[in-house]
Amino acid sequence: MSVLLIDPVSSGSFLAAAFAESGAETVHAYGTEFADRAAADPHPRSLVLSETGDYAELEHLGVTEVVAASEFGVTRASEIADHLGMAHHGSYKREARRSKPAMQRALEEAGVPSLRTHEVSSVAEAADVVSRMNAPHRPHIVKPRESAGGDGCSLVTQSEKIVPTVESLLGQSNLMGQPNTSVLIQDYAEGPQYIVNTVSSFGQHYLSEIYYEHIDERSGSPVLRHITSLSYLDEDAQAIVDYTFSCLDALEILHGAAHSEVRLTPDGPRLVEVNSRVMGPRLDPDPYMLAFGYTHQHLVVEQVLSPTNFTTRMSRPYQPQATLCKVFLRSPNEGVLAGSPGLETLRRLPGFHSVVCLPTIGRPLQDIRLTTAKTGVAYFVHEDASLIASSVRAIHDLEDAGEFFRVQPCAT
Repeated sequence: MSVLLIDPVSSGSFLAAAFAESGAETVHAYGTEFADRAAADPHPRSLVLSETGDYAELEHLGVTEVVAASEFGVTRASEIADHLGMAHHGSYKREARRSKPAMQRALEEAGVPSLRTHEVSSVAEAADVVSRMNAPHRPHIVKPRESAGGDGCSLVTQSEKIVPTVESLLGQSNLMGQPNTSVLIQDYAEGPQYIVNTVSSFGQHYLSEIYYEHIDERSGSPVLRHITSLSYLDEDAQAIVDYTFSCLDALEILHGAAHSEVRLTPDGPRLVEVNSRVMGPRLDPDPYMLAFGYTHQHLVVEQVLSPTNFTTRMSRPYQPQATLCKVFLRSPNEGVLAGSPGLETLRRLPGFHSVVCLPTIGRPLQDIRLTTAKTGVAYFVHEDASLIASSVRAIHDLEDAGEFFRVQPCAT
């Protein structure tokens, strides 16, 4: 069996590592925008795909499975699987798995509750959307169509600010390294937000993890502070999982990983978005193995390489061994990092497991409000969720007081 991994960048590198651990034969295929990553990839079978979308070059590789290894590869993987005649997601909903407005329309067509989402590519189009709003004073989320990590995402509570917000985003470079050619205006869903990670096989879905997202607001933008896994499924959690499975069905997600974000509103769960790939931006395996006995990426490997074992797993209930909390370390201020005194406290807190991706002393901090892990990620794992909650509060107190990172102004 040979597995074709499409665009193994970002958290896709952890997926590639999981396949390598299994001893599987893989091919790493990159879009032309990642030609430099392909050149630096030590994997013996890496290649850059044709710009023309001609996938005939792949037919001689003996590939038996195609996997989207990152958000960048979602559409390409679907197209390649169809070209090679291999099982993948339904091709009819291919656009809906990448386009957020099409995604919400697909839910509506399937009778699944959804959020109204408009895509605009000009100020005039944004003004037209605002003029047609039934509830103009309702909060809205405005964000780039093609981005990630919270980049450019704003909570707009006054309708008259929607158009200026759209104007400020159009043409700007986003986190994907592309100019924003269009912007989304989406109804804001009140209520707590959750992450639901799944792995599917022939249209049957397995819940790998469910997390509560702790989101604060900073300067009008939502900022993810940490996520905490749920140790069991109560009535609300089960409703969120059931709803998410309905969304996966509506989007024809049949094989492999999905990472979904769902709001629990007073009217029930509502989908923010589904990403048909493993969770990002980091999937350091050790804390997940300790908490769950598996990782999102290792479940994908099992689904592809050991489908019988995966089918057996799907009959088991969701029963994590411990609670996992993933903290996106933050600084309230931009500037050059002069020190990280909070690390001494962090490493001594109950439930602390590890810390990764720490920023470099002497260099400017990057993405202090985005979910890119560039200011560090701390993992906590423990059987006692309340103990973890106490430790995480202590970390956030240090961060908010400016005492976790010591920052100096950038030289002008």
